[in-house]
Amino acid sequence: MNNLVTESKKDASIKAKIIWALHMVLHDQSAASCEGIAHTFKAMFPCIASDSFAMGRTKVAYIITEALHPFFRENMLHAVKLSLYTVHYNEQHKIWLHTN
Repeated sequence: MNNLVTESKKDASIKAKIIWALHMVLHDQSAASCEGIAHTFKAMFPCIASDSFAMGRTKVAYIITEALHPFFRENMLHAVKLSLYTVHYNEQHKIWLHTN
């Protein structure tokens, strides 16, 4: 029984991290804004998931680039292959500013 409780805490923590990373992407927040957020969540939500929740700028960046990006990229490519449309995807991270 104790093993099941430990596993559910781990799953809840992973779920919370993914939800927070998605929130940050959707609201265009920087990874640096994640520093210290675990203390805030622990104060707001003294529940099982917040006990093992730890998130900083490097962890959220890793979750977004190494876990979420491949998942969403593969889903998008699959959907495009089934559709009648063409999608051009630019993976460059540079923003070009034109000044007059």
